[in-house]
Amino acid sequence: MLLLLGLLAASFPRGSAATEAQMSDGTDALSNTHTFSNTSSMTIIDRTSGTATSTGASVFPSEINVSGITGNVEKVTVTINGFSHGWPDDVDVLLVGPTGRTVFLMSDCGANTSISEVGATLTFDDAAATAMPDTNPITSGTYRPANYAEERPMGTDTYPDPAPQEPYGTTLSVFNGTNPNGAWRLFVADDENSYAGYITSGWSITVTNAVTAQNTTAVTLPDSGTASLYPSTLNVSGLLGSVTAVTVYLNNFSHTAPDDVDLLLVAPGGRSVVVMSDVGGTTAVNNITLLLNDSAANSLPDSGMLTSGTFKPTDFEAGDTFPSPAPSSPPTGATLSAFNGINPNGAWRLYAVDDAGGNAGTISGGWSLLIATSSSACALNIAPLSQAFPITGGAGSFDLSSPFGCDWA
Repeated sequence: MLLLLGLLAASFPRGSAATEAQMSDGTDALSNTHTFSNTSSMTIIDRTSGTATSTGASVFPSEINVSGITGNVEKVTVTINGFSHGWPDDVDVLLVGPTGRTVFLMSDCGANTSISEVGATLTFDDAAATAMPDTNPITSGTYRPANYAEERPMGTDTYPDPAPQEPYGTTLSVFNGTNPNGAWRLFVADDENSYAGYITSGWSITVTNAVTAQNTTAVTLPDSGTASLYPSTLNVSGLLGSVTAVTVYLNNFSHTAPDDVDLLLVAPGGRSVVVMSDVGGTTAVNNITLLLNDSAANSLPDSGMLTSGTFKPTDFEAGDTFPSPAPSSPPTGATLSAFNGINPNGAWRLYAVDDAGGNAGTISGGWSLLIATSSSACALNIAPLSQAFPITGGAGSFDLSSPFGCDWA
């Protein structure tokens, strides 16, 4: 008779029982820059005397719709093209992001000095060397956002509807960590009478996002069977510590019947989670971006139409089979927290299957991962996971190791 002895990988806190899930300093994130523009001109209308609020520009707000960006905002810059005004101090420019966060790009800047050049180009960047000038003339350049209204006797600026009211953010970093996809709105207003102006060439927004790893090769989903890449693989390297959170991004997902699609994510070391299965019914979708994260407010819908957004991993019909070379064992867990505590470095594999005939699709933008790690909570990697021993007289050994970056005393 043999005794089968197995040890499960475990995670132990080092130094503290409570640790913050965050990207380690050693994370090799991929930064991607995307620029979107609205070139339509705006007339900055002189404020009407006697009104309680500022007067909005001829386009109020001017909108830019951002789509198809994987990951959250790492940095935002904004450029206004062709700005001119007889009394720049009158002009207030408010940026509102897709999630409702706001920042005053400029308010009460440039005093009463008319802009001498025909159409200044103004770029707003938190990393700029200088802020927008208060009393000096405004010229083309790159500036930090500035709101000098708080220093005036009146103290605040009041925007007309549909602009949001105070309080407003003071730096573009208020957008960091948010989903960049959706409508970005620029509210331009004049808060005093007697002078008007223009923005002749519209504006643009540049969004930098970061993911840990990405595979942009399209994954074709046939009308039945395994995907064109089976698996599609991401190789992660250089991360310190153990996994504390994982977000999966499916970029430009299209399918004529999403309910047919089953997706299994397998981590280095073999842990696995069905991140999406039997969702979205039979309503076709085209080029949507799905972010899958345990902390999302909602699961993917069962029969309702899929839309771009952030959702919990969702599997409505457990027991789906994934052909070899996918692992034959059941998934490790139903949530992405099943990966917590493991070494993130190595090959992550996404197995995609269409489990019903007659419909097809694609993940045309591939997929990405954002992995948070901590060196304060380290996993023990155990090899082998199990050994067989006789009831008496047997001997064997297990090798225990922790991921790179987990330095045990």
